Amino acid sequence: MNINARPVAVLTTRRDPGAGPENAAQPPAPVAEPWPPGGLAATGTYAIFVHGFNDSFAFARVAYGEMRANLSSFRFGAEIIEFHWPGDIVALGTAVLGYMSDIAPSLASGALLANWIANTPETARFYLVSHSLGGRVVLNAVAGLRRANKTYKIAGVCMMAAAVPTSGIGPGKLGPLPGDPFRWRILYSRSDWVLGWVFPVGEMLAGAGFFPEAVGSNGGPPNTWTDTFSPSYTDSKGSHAYGHSNYWPGGPIENVPDDGVTRSTTPFVPSPPIISTFTGIHQSACLVANFLGAQAPNLLAANVIPNTGSAALHQLPSSQIAVHKLAA
Repeated sequence: MNINARPVAVLTTRRDPGAGPENAAQPPAPVAEPWPPGGLAATGTYAIFVHGFNDSFAFARVAYGEMRANLSSFRFGAEIIEFHWPGDIVALGTAVLGYMSDIAPSLASGALLANWIANTPETARFYLVSHSLGGRVVLNAVAGLRRANKTYKIAGVCMMAAAVPTSGIGPGKLGPLPGDPFRWRILYSRSDWVLGWVFPVGEMLAGAGFFPEAVGSNGGPPNTWTDTFSPSYTDSKGSHAYGHSNYWPGGPIENVPDDGVTRSTTPFVPSPPIISTFTGIHQSACLVANFLGAQAPNLLAANVIPNTGSAALHQLPSSQIAVHKLAA
């Protein structure tokens, strides 16, 4: 079944997804609207996509749609859930100061996501796929599930271009622990100028030390993750390492209007496979698909247009507000 023909499930901790940037004085606000009606399938497997900072609801919907379009060439059992959090707080009109303001909501949203996962059917399993500051959402969600003794519900964690200091990963901190019953996959790029320059400045202003290194820059700390990959794409000029905005689309970028928003997307062009049996598909999509347990791709579906249409909004239950306040 074409994944773009499936209903798109959306979870959000945003107050009003259609209202534009969030206010720093108003943290994530879950409301009493359970999702989905009747609950998740008891034996279902789900892949939760988590966007990064400076992403509006509409912006993230397009990015998710681009990844779904790339993944449509693969066969795997996980249903995709979009997770939207208030990662676009404006602070004095700058991305760096906005980044600082997004850190607290990322942690609060991770705690809310952990509680939501913990309260799903016992046999439901979840892959967590994040980009940029969404890595902190995911890491905090995993930490919450550890505290609840629910890590068995995690099928795997894949963090793309993680805007997370390597100093925050390790024993007694965040990230993998010996005996984790799931895999940790890191996609990184040394050519990511956002993580190389914007991230350290934002972290220093937030008090994280002098010019810290991001996990998504070099894949560190060494010998921590189950596996690490540095994807690349090709064009007429040769091979290139990924930039910060390449991961959801999966390769070179061009600006197109979609959902009323102009953002970066990519044509579906062949690139050298990182996984030999997945040919002609962008490397980030190959690596995510393999992470989700994909079989060989159906290349006939490679021209699918991303589904960025409207989707029902489903917010996390208000019973989790206490957890949000604790995390914030």
